[in-house]
Amino acid sequence: MPSIKYTHGVEFDPNASLAISISNAIYDDDGAKYKFRGQINNDPYGNVISQLYNGINNLSEDYILEQYKVSFNINFSDTTGNVTLNGHDFDDIIQGGVGDDILRGGAGDDTIRGMGGADTFWGGDGDDRLVVREAGASVHGDAGMDKLFLQGGDSFVFTDDTLQNVETIHLGAGSELDLSAVTAGVTIIQTSKIGLPGTIVGTQDADTIIAGGGYVSIRGGDGDDVLKGTTGLPSFAGEGGNDVITLGMRGGHATGGEGNDVLVGSSVAPSALHGDSGNDRIKAGAGGATIGGGADADKLFANSGEDLFVFSAGFGRDNLYGLDVENDRIAVAIAGVESGDLMFRSMNGGQDTLVTFRGVESSNKIILHDVHLADLKMAQDDLFLFGA
Repeated sequence: MPSIKYTHGVEFDPNASLAISISNAIYDDDGAKYKFRGQINNDPYGNVISQLYNGINNLSEDYILEQYKVSFNINFSDTTGNVTLNGHDFDDIIQGGVGDDILRGGAGDDTIRGMGGADTFWGGDGDDRLVVREAGASVHGDAGMDKLFLQGGDSFVFTDDTLQNVETIHLGAGSELDLSAVTAGVTIIQTSKIGLPGTIVGTQDADTIIAGGGYVSIRGGDGDDVLKGTTGLPSFAGEGGNDVITLGMRGGHATGGEGNDVLVGSSVAPSALHGDSGNDRIKAGAGGATIGGGADADKLFANSGEDLFVFSAGFGRDNLYGLDVENDRIAVAIAGVESGDLMFRSMNGGQDTLVTFRGVESSNKIILHDVHLADLKMAQDDLFLFGA
């Protein structure tokens, strides 16, 4: 049976609330109207409401309680019809049913839950929590710092018309998310610790996307995105914009896409990092990494693990820092280039060494910082690998 509870003050207290009773005749004969009556006491000696009837599929006390500090817990989770539920000016808890509901929080820091159906959420003023369990919802956070929780293992797709003024999205276990048609950036947090492979696609603006556990493919989309791994095994694609991608404990794979990107490998597990186009900055973690800068002028950084640096045709002018000539490797994946095509030249007073390749455009070069020419020549047979 639908229920309504209320408490005085700015925050709903389920342990110290009073209930409005709902009559046995929940629906009219046409099945389109709720009827209920109840009494709300502002204090032990006076009544605010002596009896209250709602309109067709509409539940709202705003016009009656404008002068009173009252918060509501409105629960219609066991209804199958389409209902409209409106909160008041303080911190309400509103729960719809499985129909296509309209749920409005009003002012205050509200919690609004949908149980399924093509619901429409309006958070109103305040920092709201909006919970969606089924794809097809339309979510409007309105003013404040609003959080959207996507649950139920569904594939959620939003556009500018169906997602507005939401700052943070929490994506539950088994759920997928596509925001490629949304222009305003958001923060996306994947909350599952384990799960089946899934996909998250960011907006056309700057996003922050934090991967959870399990296997997940995350595409940043356009904009300057921040993509972070944690305990899972993600595959990150920065796509457009100047992105920052950091892999977590289990490593994974990251490609920067277009733009001047920053990629950082795992401190624990092996990582695969590829910059694609743009002047990228790519750092191996302590877990070891396979690194390819891609085209243009990149800065590549080795770490304490065993790192492999891959240079393909058209790689550009790259700077490599921290190379351990005994433990790291350089793979030259350029057709026709063999060990006899290596050319070395000392630079910067002998501090660094320039590496080029006979028969390859001179704009393609590697500068090995803090690697002396003599040390490089002694290690070159084991250091360099060849094969396109």
